Amino acid sequence: MTTRDTETPDDPQRRITDVDELSRVVWGYFGQKNHDFTYDSEKRQVTLVLYDAIVFKCGLGDEGDHGSSFGWIEQGNSDFTQSVFGRSLMRTPNKASIEDALRLVDAWARLVLPDRYLAVYDDIFDTRASEKPARVFAGKRGRGVVGHVNEDPGW
Repeated sequence: MTTRDTETPDDPQRRITDVDELSRVVWGYFGQKNHDFTYDSEKRQVTLVLYDAIVFKCGLGDEGDHGSSFGWIEQGNSDFTQSVFGRSLMRTPNKASIEDALRLVDAWARLVLPDRYLAVYDDIFDTRASEKPARVFAGKRGRGVVGHVNEDPGW
């Protein structure tokens, strides 16, 4: 019996192999924080606009990429970043690992968006953050000044 034979659908370590399942994980994590949610089965990619302000994409790599998942934040027309707080968004394609990357993206987005914008957004969509990711930040919220994380936050 292999490890794969013993996995259950709810196992957070179970490998995600198709974009439909990836889209359910991303939608389930971000909920009302995302707008313009789309996914492309051919490209194996999910796209959304986080907090109606930041374009985020993620997807599943090809077998040549050892089945890895990836994510990036678009910055302008052709610029993007694949890491936040000094941590890569390239992950093993399982729910736990992908949700860890999504937590980083969410924390980064809340850091770079102005406080007043987030306050109005949170009131309208009832999306107040329930976690406390601020302990890993080095910088000023709303100014986009970000330092490097010197320790694993343990998420």
